[in-house]
Amino acid sequence: MIPRFQTAFVLASGLITLTADVGCQRAKPLKLAAAAGVVTINGQPAENILVQFYPDLTSGPNSPTSSGVSDESGFFTLKTSDGRNGAVVGTCKVVLVDLEEVRPTDQGQINQVRQRLPPRYNVARPDGLSVNVSDESDPITIDIKS
Repeated sequence: MIPRFQTAFVLASGLITLTADVGCQRAKPLKLAAAAGVVTINGQPAENILVQFYPDLTSGPNSPTSSGVSDESGFFTLKTSDGRNGAVVGTCKVVLVDLEEVRPTDQGQINQVRQRLPPRYNVARPDGLSVNVSDESDPITIDIKS
């Protein structure tokens, strides 16, 4: 006859194994696509704009964000937060940060630079800017009206 505590231990071990098996199923692999484009402000190329893509939550809770900085022609190329080229395929919220915006100097003074981007582009909002990243590798055009 098997002692009661051994039976309980065997049953508990089986339940833990079953729970771990179900809870640790592999998530579907993320699909990435090359993502690059041009950001303009009022139709003019915008240099030094940090472009950030935040994948829709349906892509998975651990989907990497992507970002890049625009050059003098407004061109940017995105890399994921874990170092891969591109962005997660699907709808992404877009956040833009002007890297030339007013910043304090080391001496505590403020360098006055004209604000190029309206503040609404600095955060991912439900009603904010979004783009669809696809396998087609079409250039992404982001034209901001200020």
